[in-house]
Amino acid sequence: MDNRQQEIARRFEEQYRRGITPWTMHPPEPMVGRFVTFLKERRPDARILDIGCGNGWLSIQVAQHGFAVWGIDASETAITRAIRESERRSRRPN
Repeated sequence: MDNRQQEIARRFEEQYRRGITPWTMHPPEPMVGRFVTFLKERRPDARILDIGCGNGWLSIQVAQHGFAVWGIDASETAITRAIRESERRSRRPN
């Protein structure tokens, strides 16, 4: 990463560690449902890469519809939270 990318990554990591994550506080996006419907109809074997996945909210939603999803993020704290949430949701009864 260049200096600018490192600075951005450092800022996001700091925000996650401090619990200041307003970008994660939103209702489910209606566009996600349309995206999943599109994939099911046109690319049922699609594999999804969620770049800048943060706490994994989008990756998890798409994976719950049966797609293979990989999430990447510059913040290790965000990835840790995404993994925990994914594990928590996979233990829920149907």
